[in-house]
Amino acid sequence: MIVGREITADRGQLWLAAQQRIHDLLTGRAADGMTRPVPAMPGYAVRDLIIRLSGTGADALSGNIHPTRTPPQAGRPWLAMADAQLLTAWKAQAGPLASLVRAQPGAGQLLIDLVTHEHDLRSALDRPGARDDDAVVLSVELLAHDFSDRLRAAGAPALRMTCEQWGHDTAPPPYHAIIVADRFELFRAFTGRRSAAEIRRWMWSADPAPYLPYLYAGGALRDTDLDEPDPDIPPEYAARLRTQSWREPIG
Repeated sequence: MIVGREITADRGQLWLAAQQRIHDLLTGRAADGMTRPVPAMPGYAVRDLIIRLSGTGADALSGNIHPTRTPPQAGRPWLAMADAQLLTAWKAQAGPLASLVRAQPGAGQLLIDLVTHEHDLRSALDRPGARDDDAVVLSVELLAHDFSDRLRAAGAPALRMTCEQWGHDTAPPPYHAIIVADRFELFRAFTGRRSAAEIRRWMWSADPAPYLPYLYAGGALRDTDLDEPDPDIPPEYAARLRTQSWREPIG
């Protein structure tokens, strides 16, 4: 598959690699790390998010491949588990879930969900990384098609999106607007992790207002910014990106 670059791994392999990254990130972490709040998901701690992923996996293996959007439920067997036991139980789902994601065309959302939460956890633990992984690249492709469907259903004007040798047209030309965005930023916006103010600071050729209600499938965007600076960008420039539109001169 080529979506700006060639991806040779299948979806099951991408899912498995993402789960391994999360497992490595959390293995051996002290209890205070597991109880850290997750800024992208108000009301959740790191441990709660692993419980949620465990529930999502159990549901998928039981035939419901659409990730649950609810908080951890009482009565789930992993609620009483110690942290190490919880991670072991979640890891045990890896093989069957990777096979499911590989075999079921409709299970692409499981990959998107896992990679979204990988970066939720990285943000909570201040451990950024894997932002250019193939799983992010593929997720943006899948999410862009869903975004196009929402725009068409709403009768919104056509938009051309571009980032890092990748492009997606939401409808045939002519285009009402063009956006040039960082792929990771686009991914986080598509999954409800960016505010309207953050999105407006991207490189838009026109007012983004017609598109903001449809970027996130879950509905409303965040009310507040989610500060996830790129570790490869110098701090002084990152600070400017958090407060100014690209249209504003550097002062």
